[in-house]
Amino acid sequence: MLPGAIATAIMMPIVGKLVSYISARTLVFIGTMGFIVSCLMMRNLSMDTGAQHIFWPLVLRGASMGFLFIPLTLATLMTLRGKEIGQGTGLFNLSRQLGGSVGIAVLSTFVTHQALTHRAALVAHITVYNPLAQYRLLEMQAFFMLKGASAPLAYLRGLHLLDLTIQGQAAVLSFCDAFSLIALLFLVALPFLLLFKGGKMSTRGKPGAGHAE
Repeated sequence: MLPGAIATAIMMPIVGKLVSYISARTLVFIGTMGFIVSCLMMRNLSMDTGAQHIFWPLVLRGASMGFLFIPLTLATLMTLRGKEIGQGTGLFNLSRQLGGSVGIAVLSTFVTHQALTHRAALVAHITVYNPLAQYRLLEMQAFFMLKGASAPLAYLRGLHLLDLTIQGQAAVLSFCDAFSLIALLFLVALPFLLLFKGGKMSTRGKPGAGHAE
């Protein structure tokens, strides 16, 4: 997870400079599209995926988060004055925390449901009538017998290992579904960018600074 965090830390000050020259709508669009692409890259996970395969998707996601945080915060707060700043900050943080909590709960439930669904679909193919499944089970039994287990015990261990493999595959597929769902939600949210004012935001201490131009 560290590469993504470093990418976010690097991009946030850069985006903080860009908001004076590029409209918030454009910056958020770039961040949203980058996030969608990273999710689509992550939905190709498999049991053989290693750290080297998820490095760049995580970096892209982290960089995209940098494009989202600063413009959204400025667009929300920069036009407020006096007491409105504290009230707006509190409301913004509350909505973000509630949205994050609800999103985590929904995604956790979704992943659990999809894992059970995929497991049921996979188990349906593991029967005595499936020669590939039986061959795999015999291979596992032979492996444990070479390790010194008796034939009945090796068979049980083979069944357990096969079950763990199915659980792992179901979990991977459920996370792939979650990444696809996140990408879809971000895509659906894109039209809300039309609510943004099209101009650039000034962060300099001039009269009228902080307003979308």
